[in-house]
Parts: sequence; C-alpha cells; structure tokens
Amino acid sequence: MPRSITIYNVEWEKTYDFLTQGTDEYKAQCNKCNSVFSIKSGGRADIARHIKSKKHVKLCPEVSGDVSTEIQIDDSMVCELDENNNDLQLSPQEEVIKAESIQAIKVVHSNYSFASTYDDGDRFRQMFPDSAIAKNYHQSKTKVNYMIKHGISPYVKEFYLNDFKGNPFVFKFDETTSSQIKKQYDGYVQYWSPEQNLVTTVYCGSLFIGHCFSKDLLNHFASFGEDMLWEPDLLLQIGMDGPNVNLKFEKDLSTQIMDEYGVSFLNIGSCSLHQTHNAFRKGILDFGFDIENFVYDTNYFFKSSAARRQDYKLMEVFTDIECKYVMKHVSSRWLSIKKPVLRILEQWDNLKEYFLKFLPKEKFFVSRIRSKPRYKRIIDFLNDPTSRAGLCFIAFIAYEFEDYLVKMQSNEPMIHTMYERMSSLVYSLMKKFINKKAINETVDGRIRAKHGSNLTSVDLSENQMKLDQIDIGTRAKTILISFDINSEQKEAFRKRCLDFYVSCTSYLISKLPLSCKILKDAQYLHPEKRNYSASLNAAARLSLKVASTLKNHLGKVFGVPENTTVSDVCDLVKSQWQIYQLIDIPKEWHTLETASAKNGKTTHRILLEKCGKKLD
Repeated sequence: MPRSITIYNVEWEKTYDFLTQGTDEYKAQCNKCNSVFSIKSGGRADIARHIKSKKHVKLCPEVSGDVSTEIQIDDSMVCELDENNNDLQLSPQEEVIKAESIQAIKVVHSNYSFASTYDDGDRFRQMFPDSAIAKNYHQSKTKVNYMIKHGISPYVKEFYLNDFKGNPFVFKFDETTSSQIKKQYDGYVQYWSPEQNLVTTVYCGSLFIGHCFSKDLLNHFASFGEDMLWEPDLLLQIGMDGPNVNLKFEKDLSTQIMDEYGVSFLNIGSCSLHQTHNAFRKGILDFGFDIENFVYDTNYFFKSSAARRQDYKLMEVFTDIECKYVMKHVSSRWLSIKKPVLRILEQWDNLKEYFLKFLPKEKFFVSRIRSKPRYKRIIDFLNDPTSRAGLCFIAFIAYEFEDYLVKMQSNEPMIHTMYERMSSLVYSLMKKFINKKAINETVDGRIRAKHGSNLTSVDLSENQMKLDQIDIGTRAKTILISFDINSEQKEAFRKRCLDFYVSCTSYLISKLPLSCKILKDAQYLHPEKRNYSASLNAAARLSLKVASTLKNHLGKVFGVPENTTVSDVCDLVKSQWQIYQLIDIPKEWHTLETASAKNGKTTHRILLEKCGKKLD
C-alpha cells in the first residue's frame, strides 16, 4: 500500500521547543544543531531519528537522553493507530485504496496478468452489494501497473534496503539461458534481518548478458552493489554453482576485496546440490544402459497420440495391471528420472505386451512403426535380459541421492548439517562397493565410519569388494537370480554397477567440500552437538574466521565497543558458548512454532528466541 505523507504540525513545537518548520511543509528545522530534515515519511518518527543522530547528540545531549524512542502518532498524520492493536484506522477512501493495493499485491504474488483485474470492481459489487468499499472499488490494467510500479515497489525496496543496510550478507547468483536465447543472470542477498528476526533472502535483480567471463561477473557484482548499497567488506560468502568461470570470479573478487579493504570472505565451496546432481548424471552415463533415452522414447511415443493411449489401455486385460503412462524426465535435473523409472518398472509387463506383442499385429505396423528409430530403441531395451535389473538399480541408488537433496534443498539455514550429510552420502555409496576396513577407523578403541577429509583419502580402485559382493539392491539382485540370465551377463551387469559407483563417488569426492574446515566446525552449531568435547574449540575457530572477515565492522556487527579486537570477540564468544553449554534447552525449543497473530496471519517464531525475550 502506498505510504502516507506527513506535513509539519506546529503542535510538535510544544513537545520539542527546538523545532520549527523548515523550507516547506514537508521539512522541519532543528534550532539546536541548525539542521533541516524531512518529516514527510514518518513525522514524529523522523524527529526521533534526528534526535538520536550523532550531530544532535553531540550538541545537545540533555535533549537526546530524555526522548522516547517509540514512534508516536498524532492527529496530524493521515492514519491513526488503534489503542488496542496495530491495525490502521483508515478513512473510507483509504479503505478503498487498501483493498486495491491488496489486490495488486495478489497480482504480483500469484503472477496474474494486469489485464486480469479489468472487471474486479463489477464482480466485487455483485458479490458484496452492501459494501461501501466494493461500491467505490475500481481497478484496471493501467492502474494496477501504476500502483505496483510507483506505489508498492518503491516502498518494498526501501524497506529491504533499510533492513539490509550495514548487515553482513551472503551474495548468491545463477546464470540460466532463457527460452529467448538470452543468458539471464539473477542476483540475491541473504542476511539476518533485524526487523524480521530471521534469515531473509532478497532478490537484487536480473541482468541479460551474452558472454560471461570473470571480469563480467565482477562488473555484475559491482552493479548490484550500487543498487543494494552494500559494503563489500561485509560480504561473508559467495553462493553459486561450480563452473570454472564462477570459481575464477570468486578468486578475483576475493583478491579485489583484500586489496581494497584488507579482508576477504569465507570460502565453503560451490553449491553441493549441483554437484550431487552432476555426480548422479556422470554415474548414469558410465552405467552403459541408455535408460534416459528409453524414458524419453516411451513418454514421447504416447504423448501426442490418443489412439495409442487407447490401445495401451487394452493391455490391462492381459496383465491385470492398471495402465499408466510414463512420466516426463527433465534432463537438467537428473534425479527427476527416479519417478519415471519407478513407473516403467510398475508398467513393465504392460509395455512388453504392447510393444512386443500388440503392435506387430497392427496393419500399419510395417509401414509406420517397425523401421522407426524410436521403436527400435524401445524393443532393444525391452529385449535386453538385464535392462529391467538396470532400472531397479537406478531406482535403488536414486534414493540415496534424493535423501540428501530433499534435506538440503531447504529455505532454512543448513550449514550446521551440511558436513555430516555430505559425509553420510559419500560413505553410504562407498559401503556398497568398498571393503569396510577402508572406510572405517578406530578412535579410542571404538570403530566408527570415516567422515570428511578422511573419506577423500580412500583409494577407490584398491579397496573394492568382489563383484558378487557389491550391493546392487534387493530388486535387481532378485531379477538376476530369478530370470534366465547367464553368468556372463550377470558379471557384465555387476561390472556396470561398479562403474556407476566408482564414477559418481569419484566425482563427489573431487567436487564436494569434504575437507572444508569451516563446515566441519559449523556442525557443532547444531543444538544437539553443543556439548560435544570438540564444540568449544570449533566455536572459537569459527568466531575467529568470521570476526577476521568482519573486522572492519566489529562494533556494529557484534555490539561491542569500537576499539574491540578480533581476539576480544573470540574470547567473548567462547565465554558465551560455555554458558550456552550449561543451559538446559528442551528439544521442542529447537523447532519452529506456528502461531496465529491477532490479525489472523500465520507467523513463525523460534521458541528459543521467544523464551529468551521473556527471560530478559
């Protein structure tokens, strides 16, 4: 909703004897420090901010010390606050503007077209004939465009800029070639919002580019910096996928910030989700079965033909299995192949009945289908005695990857679980084809799984199990035993499974930041690990790295005196961590509580924070 405009009110002079009207009705003048400032957006709130300014505090501390920091609203403002709640009391005209603004926000949120609002007024008047708001409601394509662009958007942008200003942040970016053959570069910042009391992600904007070299990425970073008004020495980390050009940009940016500010951001590697997808893709390519093409072919064969779909439904009579069509696979996300593969396994008998028995009997088969490359690929796959086992193996191993991706692809901060989950993913793959002695270690007389950098040192070629001992999944193993498959075919299939394991595990070891010390220490931020013996030293190392990165802003970021050193901050964190270890925190405090506010909206609060405020 567009913000209210406040004009100067002479009644304020009774409270603030140093105040007079400025050069126009939207400005006030302070006679104590001889400053003119705007009161257009906040009225008394602007006065309160001025009183707390450094110049005013220096010249008249006796005034600044007595002023309340609460925003006071009086009759001079366009809107008033109710005594019992924070709902604005609006005039009838403003109620209409509010309704139109809410609808404009809905247009943006649901990605509606501007033209969709054309007859909203007529529809609302029919729905609510006794409503004065509906009677005066008017919306149109041009009006909603104007409200969003010139009313809501500037307010939202100003809110986030003020909220973001002066806070440490993570910059994230991604490049995607759009359907218009343009490379779209999207930028985001992630930071702790003092206003919202949570980690917030804000969209910076998009750039449409052609070439994308390291120097171009540096220019894009600077361009977003000008818009967001960030300070480069508050940058904590870069979030990105892993092409070489991005890694070069990360290195160049680190050097540039170090040269200008004497600090540099933290490096915890590129996006692990991309690397996990790519590892699975590499494994499938080295697996040997052309599973991806089979998924594409079976989906496309029925996609645009109603006649083929009707004929396929007839297979239910012969197999007693309900006919369902093969789902589409999106090649850019290789793990999307799991659901189509499971559907193919479910429909295996129907597919064989249709392609191998039903179609050859059709009168148009010889002229229209038999010679088509797609049909040849389908029947070759269906006739291969081990292809079904291959599908079972891919479905079996996809669960391992999907478990990691589902847990890590979250809007919540996950850095405290990343190290353990990366290690678990790599270990779970290794234990399927590597001897246990190579992936386990003895610590204090107890055998435990290796993790992190210890996994990267495992020789994948020297510690392999025998082919018949490799874990290929129960379904694939059952097919190899139950069906007429000779020993050579079984051995060849198991060799393919081994190639898959070696290929994707090698890729994960080389790309995932398993040796990153920051991630290793960050795992102790998890509430359940705060009392581990290694947690105190881990917290000290983390605080040293973060404080060193933000050493130009220690006072503001950590709330300490300006002359505080990095070592002082580390000592402070260690002492607070020791207190944190002694506090008894119930498990339910680690979860989010969903509560209903007075206005009916759903809000989320961390129980620990809520209880902490009560203790204060």
